[in-house]
Amino acid sequence: MQDIQFTIVIPVHNGMPFIKDCVQSALGQDYPRYNIIILENKSDDGTAEYVRGLQSDKITVCAADKLLSIEENWARIKDLQMHEYMTILMADDKLEKNYLSAVCKLIEKHPSCNIFRTNIRLINEKSEGFFLSDIKEKITVYDYLRGRLAHTYTETAAGYCFKTRRYKEIGGIDCKYRLMHTDDKLFMQAIGENNYMAVSPVHAAAYRCHTGSESGTPNMQASLQGYNYWLTWIYNLGDEKLRRIVRRYLPYHLTQITRFFTPQDLEKHKAIYTLYRIDENDFAHKRTAWILKRKFTPKQLAQRLFSVKKVYKDGKKLRVIRILGIKIFFEIKGDCHAEQC
Repeated sequence: MQDIQFTIVIPVHNGMPFIKDCVQSALGQDYPRYNIIILENKSDDGTAEYVRGLQSDKITVCAADKLLSIEENWARIKDLQMHEYMTILMADDKLEKNYLSAVCKLIEKHPSCNIFRTNIRLINEKSEGFFLSDIKEKITVYDYLRGRLAHTYTETAAGYCFKTRRYKEIGGIDCKYRLMHTDDKLFMQAIGENNYMAVSPVHAAAYRCHTGSESGTPNMQASLQGYNYWLTWIYNLGDEKLRRIVRRYLPYHLTQITRFFTPQDLEKHKAIYTLYRIDENDFAHKRTAWILKRKFTPKQLAQRLFSVKKVYKDGKKLRVIRILGIKIFFEIKGDCHAEQC
């Protein structure tokens, strides 16, 4: 275990205030054999001064000569000199101190894998946790795609670790569309057709949900372009099993995300319906049909139609009740509002 070496890569532009938590979590690993490379991208909020002032022989700061787009900054990753294993840590996320130790155990147990992941926590601006993922030990490309479209797989870009050689063979992440859904392609490529991603049961990474993040205030145009790009790439692989998964679950998935898009946006998605031979007028009621086709127990059915849990939204602690696809948010202090799910 002591022979395994890691590189933690942190791309950042204007990462304050979360960059401090991020870097300190990387420096606080209980496994000693790693280095940190910070790709600083012309920040003007104090981030550049902070990372330049870090006193650690583990840290190398690679400052951009000019302001780069998010895609251009991430494109620098594949050309870095890195150790045998690498992980990309976003500047607003965190690692638990046992992250690298947990990944080491996965590498020893699953030496043929090219990609590894720990389970994760979702945290808010104050680093308060409000959700724990529960991802099974082995994820194939079919499991990954099915889970993403059926909303049973907790997908954030946190907690992943790659064999560096495999990351470079792939060519790194496709740096387009503000990286929207190109990470999905990257993870599927890293898993490979006849392999799997090994997952630790330990919750050793944290993904921060906040309004300033790419996911908190997503670029809908880039998101839709990236989504279409990812699904077209899957189709062009020629794997009929992957195509069947898309045909089955895409209508259900679209019922979950259409509230984010305008009718004009969705017009641009018609090429995907045509590609996969999906009736575009049919998906609106597919969600109910999908639920009824499955042989759920009464308890499972109730969980899908009605649920109560606590969440954080815009920094407020809320209780959310979900009834037949309608989410009703009750702020703990009083007010409520509803939104179409």
